[in-house]
Amino acid sequence: MNKGHWQYHEDFDINDWFGFIYRITEISTGKQYLGKKQFFKYARKKIKGNKNRKRIVTESDWKTYTSSSPSLNADIQQKGIQNFLFEILSLHNTKGGLGYAEMEIQFKEDVLRALLPNGEKKYHNRTIGHAKFLAPETLDAKARKKISKKLKGRKNPWVKKRRRKGIPNFKNRGPNPNKSVAQKAAYARGTKVSARKGKPA
Repeated sequence: MNKGHWQYHEDFDINDWFGFIYRITEISTGKQYLGKKQFFKYARKKIKGNKNRKRIVTESDWKTYTSSSPSLNADIQQKGIQNFLFEILSLHNTKGGLGYAEMEIQFKEDVLRALLPNGEKKYHNRTIGHAKFLAPETLDAKARKKISKKLKGRKNPWVKKRRRKGIPNFKNRGPNPNKSVAQKAAYARGTKVSARKGKPA
């Protein structure tokens, strides 16, 4: 079977699968990329005289695919594809299963924070499953104290926004619709009524 530049431990029929999870590694540095790829691409073609569009299924460019990472593709173009290892890690027969597997391995290998021994980022990945997660940063006590000092005494901007829009304060919204008739009447008079006995407080 022709797998292009991909390595996998056994032959398979792409008609039995939706796509695969892959790892691309630069052999000299160990820098990697983890991603997913579909075996087929799908499109809808308008047919004259037919209300419904025809579904067209064609084989994707998976055999020559080199990821969606701009930085990795730039390295491959500059250093040569022969200096990179292309591995298929697992095959999946549904779109949902493929997407889940991609996020699972990216989280497991900590692609946003992992470093090489020389201190450089280990992965070209900049997102997890195409969702823009930000890797949490660890702040020391000095940095936290500095941030706290800057925020101290700062007023909540949402309060000013409510006032500009004329939104009433939560404390002065009027009588609670769940209160008794006696409580509503007392509210109109400006007096208080006990919730349990319905008598003036």
